Amino acid sequence: MYAGIFSNSTIGTSPIGDQDLSQCCSLILIIKFPGRGPNIHTLLLEFAARTYKLQDYLTSRDTWRLHDERRGSLDVAPTISPSVTGSIDRSDVGSQEAGQLRKLMMEYRKQDDDLEDATESTVQGALMLLMKIKLEPSDVLDRGEASVSRYLLEKRMYEQTDRIVGELHYFLQMTAALVPGCKKFFRVDPEDALLPILQGCSNVAQLLMAWELLWARLELGQKFIEKYAKEFGNLKSIKDFSPASTTVELAESLRTLSNKDEQMRHMLDRYPHHNEETTAL
Repeated sequence: MYAGIFSNSTIGTSPIGDQDLSQCCSLILIIKFPGRGPNIHTLLLEFAARTYKLQDYLTSRDTWRLHDERRGSLDVAPTISPSVTGSIDRSDVGSQEAGQLRKLMMEYRKQDDDLEDATESTVQGALMLLMKIKLEPSDVLDRGEASVSRYLLEKRMYEQTDRIVGELHYFLQMTAALVPGCKKFFRVDPEDALLPILQGCSNVAQLLMAWELLWARLELGQKFIEKYAKEFGNLKSIKDFSPASTTVELAESLRTLSNKDEQMRHMLDRYPHHNEETTAL
């Protein structure tokens, strides 16, 4: 997908120059999203960032009614406004990165016009998922008591979620690739810790917790993209700018945990985006 330039959440070393990299980014856009037509939507929506109390989810009670009753105890954190690190140099009008970033943002908002299988744009899909703050019983399938991975997300909803997470991951990574010296980027699903849970887990509480965490990270990823578009929509250059990222230390510590409950607890406790004490990224 990334023509060998990228590796996981770190942008790998490439022998090509910045100009070649910018051209390569444009080429990858064409390969990745062929045939996408224009889309006039300009969506700059703000969502309240949320924080969650793990004990409200990771319990032995896996009946829907009990879980739904417990939702009233959830806290809502103040809105988190994504910030960028570094400074913006508006004087270097000869740079190509800003123009490439604008093209990237246009692609982010374009939708597939294939009449046989119309697909909404990445931003439209992300906003549709963000409307689903909590899952409904109809969103969850039950394989029965004989199955170890008894509960899972409804097939069509999972496919939609998987597609949007992948595309948002792609746009965040491509944005980072356009920033000179940037080697990290924000990952929506770090170490693929959450999507596998939505494909099947042992209790409803675990499934719902995974959705809440993924919802929060989708929200943050969407905010990052819109922040970039707003900051650089009228710029002709980008210098000393670095998109916020999931730190290597946190990602590595998450990778060492095999238990899904432990991974989600780690994300709540250690990732600043899910900690109400952190007010800026």
